Amino acid sequence: MTTPQAPRPRSSRPSPPHRRPGPALPRRPPHEQCARPLAEIFGCDVDVLPVSTGSAANALSLAALTPPWGSVLCHRDSHINTDEGGAPEFFTSGAKLVSLPGDDAKIGVEQLHAAANRKVGDVHSVQPSVVSITQATETGALYNLAEIRSLGLVARTRACAPTWTGPASHAVAALGCTPAELTWQAASTSFPSARPRTVP
Repeated sequence: MTTPQAPRPRSSRPSPPHRRPGPALPRRPPHEQCARPLAEIFGCDVDVLPVSTGSAANALSLAALTPPWGSVLCHRDSHINTDEGGAPEFFTSGAKLVSLPGDDAKIGVEQLHAAANRKVGDVHSVQPSVVSITQATETGALYNLAEIRSLGLVARTRACAPTWTGPASHAVAALGCTPAELTWQAASTSFPSARPRTVP
């Protein structure tokens, strides 16, 4: 047996107005939205891969440039060698960080030239693949444009990809140059979170 229910009283509040749908989501993915302003800053086309941390940016950039049998030439006190907890080696599937000496935690041109030409073509040894500089270094020193050009020349001679880590805005402000002058115009350098795709 069912008991009849009393009708519910109507609410005295007016019914909410019809809501229009909100703005559509942007058609371009976030990394493409980041690419345009960064391309304007660096003066060239860029590919952007947003990541959550600087360690991820450094390790993934090195992984994209270094084969497992390759080596990353860096200063012994560089950020990737002392502060990344093995992430570069892990994400490159075993590439070797070869640490070099130099004053103020900066790689010297002579030391880089020697390391870049050591055991080239030897199937029993890792092959130089990337030159990585930290800008500013762990001691706060900066590579000037002439030093970057010299290191980039050595890197290109041995077909090594020049890369850098560090706060770009600090180096640009301290050296009084543009991001383009400090990176790809100086040494075809790759910036971990905005690597130039083409050079005009």
